[in-house]
Amino acid sequence: MRYVHIPAATWRRELELAAEAEPASPINQAMAQHISTVGALVSARARAMVEPDPAALTTVLDHAPTTFADFVQQNLPRFADSTACSRLRH
Repeated sequence: MRYVHIPAATWRRELELAAEAEPASPINQAMAQHISTVGALVSARARAMVEPDPAALTTVLDHAPTTFADFVQQNLPRFADSTACSRLRH
């Protein structure tokens, strides 16, 4: 996995196209516009609005936070049918 900067306008258009292509998707035109606007505002910040606090998160969750890698590994079957995962396997 690697970071790739996507301009806000490009991301917005990709989300809008995804919403048009799949009407049953939870992403609709309004959501695409909202997500991309919030994403652009957050990415413009120099630092997080709230510093991560794993101890506080552990208290709220009543268990230690799961890393992204562990989450993907634990839920891999749920992603197995996605286009992105099928591209990764080939």
